[in-house]
Order: sequence, then structure tokens, then C-alpha cells
Amino acid sequence: MTDATKLTVLVSSLSGGGAERVATTLCNAWCAAGCSVTLTPTFDADSSAGYPLDPGVQVRRLPPAPGPKTPWRQLRRLRALRRLITSERPDLVITFLTNVNVAGLLAAWGTGVPVIVCERIHPPLFPLSFWWRALRQLTYPMAHTVVVQTETTRAWFASNLPRAKTSVIPNPLALPLPDGPAELPIAGLIDSDQRLILAVGRLDPQKGFEDLLEAFALLSHETLGWRLVILGEGPQRQALERTIERLAIGGRAMLPGWAGNMQAWYARADLFVLTSRYEGFPNALLEAMAHGVACIAYDCPAGPAELIDGPDCGRLVPPNQGVTGLTRALVELVGDAPMRESLGQRARERAQSLSQPKVLQRWAKLIGGGR
Repeated sequence: MTDATKLTVLVSSLSGGGAERVATTLCNAWCAAGCSVTLTPTFDADSSAGYPLDPGVQVRRLPPAPGPKTPWRQLRRLRALRRLITSERPDLVITFLTNVNVAGLLAAWGTGVPVIVCERIHPPLFPLSFWWRALRQLTYPMAHTVVVQTETTRAWFASNLPRAKTSVIPNPLALPLPDGPAELPIAGLIDSDQRLILAVGRLDPQKGFEDLLEAFALLSHETLGWRLVILGEGPQRQALERTIERLAIGGRAMLPGWAGNMQAWYARADLFVLTSRYEGFPNALLEAMAHGVACIAYDCPAGPAELIDGPDCGRLVPPNQGVTGLTRALVELVGDAPMRESLGQRARERAQSLSQPKVLQRWAKLIGGGR
């Protein structure tokens, strides 16, 4: 990239979330490299930044579009987005998430500005309405490149949308992790002599946290002195709280909410568990591995198997084994401190291959080829 590179990046909002974190990380890195970067939330004009932004990144918001989500309102948003692109005249537009990808491609159509779109979830496992599927089929071949996070997702596009050009670029791992708002103290929840099983993610059925609670409850004897903490917020909070009450593990399993100080939590964890039904690219798993935490993950599509690439790097549980397989993996690692240490060391080495400088090299090559 050169100092002349001018980028417009589109996300749905600036609030906390995986796509927002990646977009913010990339914007900061491109700005530091001398690019002119504009970041625009396309669907939530009032959202505040959930992650720290470089002062050099210009946040430009679309005009408010009050009222119900009618087709006319969507059309007005699309026209506003097109005006933004034509006034900015960037060298390249980069978009994140399917609905923003489609909007960005439609808004830039005919302007001569190339668009790179970024898929965040493995498409067959993320339900879309008929119209959104049709729009994806129509617009994605117009993209300069569709950036996906795993080879599994690239294979899906090759079979289902072969006219779209794809490139695999995983999420960048930026260390140390930036602290965000809502710092959550650890000392008030976990005593210094207690061991910690950590899980992180939106409290949503996709993340499978009920399986983790069930498995943890089955380890009543093995987990004496251990605590389970699930960090995050979401619509499943009340259901998970009822599960904790039903399993009578309220003194040992906790849902303390969103934590902005993730670096401290990973450093404190003895074991990390990912029980997602599906993923695009599991940021939290990569971050835990980078901090040398021994990890257990469901071998869901797509992502975990491309990070935990062997039994010396962590434990993958076949999804069809469910709670039984998860319990078996927990029993093994809870009771074997040397094994946890060995897996954590190998996980740290694996995560280094996805460090931010190496991922940015891939982006630089892609962006350079687009100008």
C-alpha cells in the first residue's frame, strides 16, 4: 500500500461485535500505514465505537432514516450510501457482513470504484431470506473479491457461486488486545487459588453454551476448585440463567456480562472452551490460543479445525458427540495440568502464524492488486 491509498470501509454499526472488531483493527492498521481511511456504519447511525479507533480514521455517518424498515426507506439508505461513495471517490470500498456487502455493491455499481466484500459466517449455516440469497447471487460476482476466512467457505463459494472471485484471509490477531469499555474485574469473581474455565461470545443459541453448562455440571467431583465463566451478552441470558439454576451450579458457573478487558481474562484462564454450532472464524478461540490457554472446541463448520490443526494443539470434539464428548475432553484436561501447559504452548505457536503483520501482508497484496 502507498500513501495515496484511499479506503472507504462499511460496517453495519460500530458497537461491540466480531465483524466490528476486525473492521476496526484493519482500519487502524491501514491508517497507521499511511492510508486515508473512512469508516461508515450503514445501518446504525447512532452507534458509538465499541473498540478504540485511531484518531486518523474518519468516521462518516449516513443521514438518519427514521420510520419503519420499508423498501422505500432501504432505497433512501442506498441512495445516501451511493452519494457517500461518489463524494469520497475512494480507491477501494471494503464491506463487512452480507447485508452491508450487498448494499455496498449496489451503491457502487457504475461508479468505477472496486468493492471487496467480506463474509464473516459460513454461508450455508447462516439463514437468509429468499430475497437476500437472490441479491447475494446477483451482486457478489460484481465484487473485485469476496474475502472469506476459511478454505471450507471458499469451497462453498466455488460450488454455489462460482462466478465470484474469492480469497482466503483469516482475521488478524492484534496483540496486546485493546481494552474497551466495561472493564470486568476478575478478583471479585474468581479467588486467586481457583482454576478458571473461560468461554466468550454472544449469549445466543449459535454458541451452544447450554452444552458447556451441562458438561460442567457432570464434572461435579473433578471440578472442585474450578469456576466456569461465560463472558458476553445476548438474548439467551435468561434461558442460560435458568439452566444454571436447574443444574444447581450457581456457585460455580457465572454469566457476568460483557468484558472490555479481555487480555486480563485470557491471561487468567486455565482452559478455554468453544461450543459453537457454527462459526465464520472464531476470534475468541484464536485469542485464547495466542495467550497460551489450552483449548477445547466443537469441530463445527467452519474455523476451529483450521486453528486447532492437530491433537498437540488442542482438543476438537465431533459435534455428534455433544455433551458426552465435551465432558470427556473436560475430564481429561481439568485433571492434567502438564497436558494443559503443553497444549497451551503449542497453541501459542500456532496463533503466531496468524499474527496481524502476516495477515496484513495478505491484505496489502490483495489491495495492491485492486488498484
